[in-house]
Amino acid sequence: MYVSGCVSRLLEKERSEAELQCRLDQGRSELEAVRARLYSAETEAGAARRQRDALRAEQGRRMSCVRLAVQELRGCLSLPQRALQERLSETLADLLSRRRAMQLQLSAAQEARDAAEGERQGCRAQRELLDSALQQLKSGAPQLQEWLTRCQAAELELATMRPRCERLSAECALVRSQLDEQERRAADAESAVCRLTNRLELRQLEIQSACEQHAEALRGALTWLAGRRDVCELQSRLSDALQPVAAAAALLIVSADTLRLVCGLPAPGRPPSPAGTYSIPSPPAIDELPPAAGEVPSPSDEVPPAGAADGDRAALPSAAGSLRRLRLAEASVASLQQRLRQKEQSCDQFRRLLDETRQQAARQAEQHSQQLERSSQQLRQQLALVASLEAERSAQRPLSDSGGAEPAQLSRLNESAELVAEQERAIGALMERLRQSRQQEAACRERVARLESERRETAQLLQRTVSSLSEERSQLRAQLEQQRQQAAQAAEARQHAQTKLVSRLREILLRKEQQHHALARVLKDVKAELVQTVEEATRPAELVQTVEEAAGVDQQQLKGGPPTAGSSGRADTDGGLPALLASAQQQLDDTKSELNERTLRCHKLQAELHEADRRRRDECGRLQRQLETLKGRLEQPARSARAPGDPAKEELAKWDERKKWQRCTERLKARLREKEAESERHQLAAAGLKDTIHRLERERAVYETKIRTLTALVSEERYVALERDNLQLKEQLAQLRGSERADAGAELEQLRQRVNMLNGRLAAQRAAARQGKNAAANLTRFQKQLAELTARNEELERENGELKAELAELRRAAEESSAPPADGGGGSCSDRPAEREGAGPATDAGTVSILRRLVERLRADNLRLRRQLLRHTVTSTTEEQVELMRSELNCVVAERDRLAAQLQRLTAS
Repeated sequence: MYVSGCVSRLLEKERSEAELQCRLDQGRSELEAVRARLYSAETEAGAARRQRDALRAEQGRRMSCVRLAVQELRGCLSLPQRALQERLSETLADLLSRRRAMQLQLSAAQEARDAAEGERQGCRAQRELLDSALQQLKSGAPQLQEWLTRCQAAELELATMRPRCERLSAECALVRSQLDEQERRAADAESAVCRLTNRLELRQLEIQSACEQHAEALRGALTWLAGRRDVCELQSRLSDALQPVAAAAALLIVSADTLRLVCGLPAPGRPPSPAGTYSIPSPPAIDELPPAAGEVPSPSDEVPPAGAADGDRAALPSAAGSLRRLRLAEASVASLQQRLRQKEQSCDQFRRLLDETRQQAARQAEQHSQQLERSSQQLRQQLALVASLEAERSAQRPLSDSGGAEPAQLSRLNESAELVAEQERAIGALMERLRQSRQQEAACRERVARLESERRETAQLLQRTVSSLSEERSQLRAQLEQQRQQAAQAAEARQHAQTKLVSRLREILLRKEQQHHALARVLKDVKAELVQTVEEATRPAELVQTVEEAAGVDQQQLKGGPPTAGSSGRADTDGGLPALLASAQQQLDDTKSELNERTLRCHKLQAELHEADRRRRDECGRLQRQLETLKGRLEQPARSARAPGDPAKEELAKWDERKKWQRCTERLKARLREKEAESERHQLAAAGLKDTIHRLERERAVYETKIRTLTALVSEERYVALERDNLQLKEQLAQLRGSERADAGAELEQLRQRVNMLNGRLAAQRAAARQGKNAAANLTRFQKQLAELTARNEELERENGELKAELAELRRAAEESSAPPADGGGGSCSDRPAEREGAGPATDAGTVSILRRLVERLRADNLRLRRQLLRHTVTSTTEEQVELMRSELNCVVAERDRLAAQLQRLTAS
């Protein structure tokens, strides 16, 4: 019976050994599989590292390009915009400091959690020590009891550490809840920004419609003013035209105040309201409103200023400039809104990616916990098997101590002893395997900790990405706020220009009325002078008749007749007749001398006018000769334009010459500006390369210091231990990935899909970069055209001013030539100067009318060129800005997608 029992036990031991051998073979196969998967994972990690380095290099290049673009944009900003940018940068720095403080808090919580994890690792090390105590089971029950007490003590310590771990996890959850609350606040702020942008778009549409109505009304008024001369009808039509202008101005005032209220901007001339409070703007007072239709002041109420003639020229450019600035501001606001929407979409995508990463990390943690439970169950089974073997051995010892056995039994006992020795060796091997399995469990736990640290790093990276996107969003919001302020300023400038234009139109009307009154007064004075001259010419005949009557009275007195009453009255004037005759003769002489002087003065003015014309013709000929030396092909048009005896053609030829010279100079200036811009771009590129070189040198120095510190810290023993840990980790990884061998094909397919997606995004990014280059070339071309048109506009304005000055001189000469004389003399002697005086103003009036027609034609050409310049500038600038912003946004979105894909791949691996 005993022998049969021993045989059965030996057979059971053999079966258990066979099972253990099968398990060992299975473990070896799993180890090989884990090694294979570890090798594939290492290759994938190497490829991922290379791709990450390439992405980082590409990102650095993109960031350098963005920095250069930002520097160029900062150089183009004006002083108020730079001040606003500095304030925004200060606000951004404050926000970054707050974010760093929160990151420090989060890092402190993570450090506390890492400390708890370290304590947990210490507990695991103690547990390993307790596991090593299992090797001393052969020494006896006391060692086993001691091991059990140590296990209980370790479990008690682990139980004491669990509340701390739970407390740290609660703190982490609190920090996460705070982050979620911040994200919710950011989403609320984004919704508020969307609402404000919608309201801003509505206000912009209203302002645009009002501006169009205002522009149409002003165009009608200007065209009518150019074609009409009747003063009464001019006043009525101007009052009708001013009605829509006043309505548009009132609507613009209300719209600007409403927009300022919505955006939270302070009113002009008022201090900004504190944060969170908005003051409702009060309606404008009656004195501040623009004048209504029909309130045209009379000439006696208002007197135009001395420089009003020069102000007519700047009225239309100011209105056109205000319209151009408003349209540019609207285009920039629309582009910023589009960028804001894209950034919000990218933020949503990153939030979803962060949620997926958290879920994946939770699933991995659950899987690792399940694997740890399975490993602990296997460990308990092996411990139970060892305990059963020890019990059988203790049961076999009393039998071996008892004597009186037969030789066959002794031989069988010897064989059983050999079998027992073999079993002990097998038990030792099993214990070694148990130790290896425990080491594998520890390696698996370390792998879990490493995966947890990688998960934390990935979460931190995602958080940094989200924070960078939030910073970009805040920058976009700041730019949107700046564009809103610019739109408000443009609206105010446009309102000011409209009121100024209306006032200048009124001044022009008053000047026209005053000129009309002055001409009427001049005509009345000329008529009065003519009547006075005729009366003075008839006065000497009356004097002769009086003298003859006085002589008749004297003869009657000599005859002795009685004096009558009339003769007595005439006798009183006998003494004053010679004096009266002398004074009349003196007045006649004075009148003749004055008429002669005025005639000489008119001849002198005509001679000066002819001399000025001759000088202008000489100057025109000199310029034409110089132009012929430079461009011989312009000789015939210049000669045809220089027709003798036609001052209008001469002025046109002179104007054409000035235009041609101005175009030459503007082309040279444009080339000079291009060379300067190219040199500035090269300087900026050199500065960017220098910064990159310095940054790379600093990074190299940091890496060298890190390598030196690592080489100093890592010793030979540590290197051997790390190699052993690496082998253990490879084995554990092979065991862990043995169960996932079936999913390798699906993972490979996913990796291929991701590679294809990244290639597509890379192609899209390259296409966007090419589009950005084309847009930059188009932008430079349009800037050149804009510079040429601006120079042409300035030249036209300068020529218009010169023509106005010449017109003013001619008017003064006409007024001087048409000045009336003081008194007149004899009839036949004074008739011819009067006729010459009447002929002089007629010729001057014809010259003035010709010059006026020429000025009106030049003014119409100037207006047409300004409209063309305005349309071309607005369309080209808005299209180029939109294309440039789209290319930048496409580059940013492609870069963000690539980084997100790379992060997702790293987290998945």
